[in-house]
Amino acid sequence: MEFSVLIPVSNKEKPEYLEEAIGSVIYQTQKPDQIVIVKDGELSKKLNEIIEIYKKQYPEMIDILELNKQSSLGMVLNEGIKVCKTTYIARMDSDDIARKDRFEKQLKYIQEHPDIDVLGGYIAEYDENMEKVTSLRKVPLTQKEIYERITRQNPFNHSTVMLKKESVLEIGRYKDCPLEDYDLWIRMRLKNMKMANLPDVLVNYRTSLDMYKRRTGLRYLKGIIKIEKLLLKNKLINRFQYLKNVLARTGLAFVPAKIKMFLYPRVIRKVK
Repeated sequence: MEFSVLIPVSNKEKPEYLEEAIGSVIYQTQKPDQIVIVKDGELSKKLNEIIEIYKKQYPEMIDILELNKQSSLGMVLNEGIKVCKTTYIARMDSDDIARKDRFEKQLKYIQEHPDIDVLGGYIAEYDENMEKVTSLRKVPLTQKEIYERITRQNPFNHSTVMLKKESVLEIGRYKDCPLEDYDLWIRMRLKNMKMANLPDVLVNYRTSLDMYKRRTGLRYLKGIIKIEKLLLKNKLINRFQYLKNVLARTGLAFVPAKIKMFLYPRVIRKVK
């Protein structure tokens, strides 16, 4: 089963984080056939050097796509999808670390369930230095559970998913919106596409204050409302659920990032 790994990189990334991320993808028990690195606008000299080092070491595996200017994550991923040559595409962030058997586990499931359209798994959230696990983000496993969760919460950890390329193309790829992954899952759900998560930690996820800042404020709230309107329009929720979800998330959107950073690992997602 051939598969590609899609890694978007922006100039905000720290070089040492990118080096770890790419290395974790290459040194897998099941190596990818292709790694597509998308440069989201102009990168620093150090980031470019790291990408070029890996490109020289693995010229047949790594393809580099350079975008002239920065764009939203959804649009960057869409450009990268065009370059991916395989049936399945694995998402990977440029500051996380894939567990060494991530792709082996996912490919085993896909070989047993060749009709699957999107397959994800758990993430272990670490502090910024990747020294301590702060929380575990579990997700629903079966299609039934995912379909039920999607009406209330994002049912996937985006950085863990493997997507069937033709399925993503069929529904129009990612949209240019703040919660581009959640929007994608809803549109896949509307097409009754096959979804699942593995009960395994697939990615070590780096948390930081900046991450929580991205989940705070008016722009994030507008993204949430757009998602709720999409659910309501397609009758996946009713008006009462819509109002309930919007009101609950309005309060959460304006909780300061530092407080979120404190509460999430201790209250919302405890390590068990």
